[in-house]
Amino acid sequence: DPQCLMLRETAQRWVARAVTGEVTLELRRGNDWSILDTTSPNLTYHPDRDLPVGWTPDGTRVIVRSSRANPMGMGELYTVPASGGAMERLPYGEGALASVNPKTGETAFNRWSNESWYWKGYRGGTASDLWIASKDNTQFRQATKTDENELFPMWIGDRLFFLSDTDGRMNIWSIAADGNDRRKH
Repeated sequence: DPQCLMLRETAQRWVARAVTGEVTLELRRGNDWSILDTTSPNLTYHPDRDLPVGWTPDGTRVIVRSSRANPMGMGELYTVPASGGAMERLPYGEGALASVNPKTGETAFNRWSNESWYWKGYRGGTASDLWIASKDNTQFRQATKTDENELFPMWIGDRLFFLSDTDGRMNIWSIAADGNDRRKH
């Protein structure tokens, strides 16, 4: 049931991550009942949301967006061991979404994210561009510079794929690792 799947993802993201233990939701649609068991280990705890946004290529660490240490409440990117443990802040400043290239170790990321529907079609200075950090996180370069929203970076092979509303609708686009050869898919 698609509605049930959407609710499960929402419940796991916003309810189950805020508590320890198990949350069971009983949903009633007419005479049908759905039971959602959201049991999962807590990797972190903080009063603000720590939102998982990706994985390191080796699968040992989760990339997390959190505003826990930003005095302005803006998200920053951290990694945390998949088995739980101390978070390590990535030295990117503000960060929202990220993907690590399994071949080169470079990280593509957004400094902020306009992933909510009401940013659809927005053109202006806070439209989200893509950045790339070197493997050792000492060098950064802007991979895209447009007035459109460019979100959800994902490395596939030697290309960086992302969503962009360049042509008025969110579509899948990609660029080469050097930021050139922009393509719509």
